[in-house]
Amino acid sequence: MGGKVYFSYSDVHQAICSLVPAIQAFNPSVIVAIGGGGFIPARMLRTELKIPILAVSLELYDDVSKTARSEVKKIQWFQETDGRFKVRGERVLIVDEVDDSRTTLQYAVEELVKTNAPSAVGVAVVHNKLKAKKGVLPPDTAYFAGEDVDDHWNCYPWDAAAYGNTIAEHEKFAAKCSAPPLPPASDADHHPSALRNRGPILGAMMTLLPPCHEFSGPALEVAAGTGAHLELLAASYPNLSFHPTEFVPEAAAGEDEQWRKHGKIGSRGGREELACLDAHGADKFDNVGFAAALDLTSGWEKWPETVRQKEGTFQLVHASNVLHISPYACTEGFLTNGARALASGGHLVVYGPFKVGGEFIGADGGEGNRKFDEKLRDVNGEWGIRELEELQKIGAAAGLELRDNVRMPANNLLLHFVKK
Repeated sequence: MGGKVYFSYSDVHQAICSLVPAIQAFNPSVIVAIGGGGFIPARMLRTELKIPILAVSLELYDDVSKTARSEVKKIQWFQETDGRFKVRGERVLIVDEVDDSRTTLQYAVEELVKTNAPSAVGVAVVHNKLKAKKGVLPPDTAYFAGEDVDDHWNCYPWDAAAYGNTIAEHEKFAAKCSAPPLPPASDADHHPSALRNRGPILGAMMTLLPPCHEFSGPALEVAAGTGAHLELLAASYPNLSFHPTEFVPEAAAGEDEQWRKHGKIGSRGGREELACLDAHGADKFDNVGFAAALDLTSGWEKWPETVRQKEGTFQLVHASNVLHISPYACTEGFLTNGARALASGGHLVVYGPFKVGGEFIGADGGEGNRKFDEKLRDVNGEWGIRELEELQKIGAAAGLELRDNVRMPANNLLLHFVKK
């Protein structure tokens, strides 16, 4: 099985309702919806077919163990005692969201025939997975599938919370899954400076953090850019589950305004911010989730829900080359809310140019960074190289202790904080 594929309500509606003409020709008089995945597709069909729905509840997958049972478990079945809905001797359409192993569908058809004796049975699913089936349908069963799909893990909108998403986040992921393919991601997407410094940054982090194969838990990358650093981090720390984020402006800036307003982080190869990150992250690595938008100037309550849901559990928060090309409020937000995301003993690592003791640093006596700071402030008055001591002060108020201050190439520092 491949990775996850997200489907929107619109995707489901389009697929299931494409079956209406064929199902009308089958002419069912009642729908039997398999819960819970078949309920909403069945309701969509009812609008077109105008026939009643009966519900059954069958369970093949154990929600606790996240594995398939050896056999289908019948939780609930309808009764025909009140005479309101006739099934016996009628043409019945069973509806479910996906034909995966076909085991559940086989059970549903056989149980319906045995218990309720319909005159004909049809099965309708939103998606049919193109894979070998364990179950077998009786040869006289009519079969309708809205769409044939590859053997991925299908994520449906009614299960959004089960995957740690709001419905709005789920629909965004679904839109990405259905978007036309873009050119393959490559190093050409990344800014040359990111490609130059990501190796030394990873090397320094590996000396400060727990051993790669022992370090586990959620990790947050802030201002992840095009995913240049993420590619190395995800590969080097396979037991960390990464949550990449990036600032997404409300309106796209013109080419002549991009640097002044938002900085220049790479070409993105024609992709939007988060799609580019996903091309270098979630699409390539099993331990990287879909990218989310994050404005560091916003309060914690506006941080991505996928991050807020894991408040106090993150083992790593990381950012590179962001604090000097963003408003000072971003520095405050990164440290304060980054600390809030971290577990006790968690690590916050930030890379970039900094002043120490009020002075610019470097082999040239700090002259290069002084000129760089002047250039930054000319471009945007809210930008500039930050004071190390200011970061210590903000961090201390949030429960962060500066453990390491590592000198890096090109007059930069890598600062390592640990949450108390």
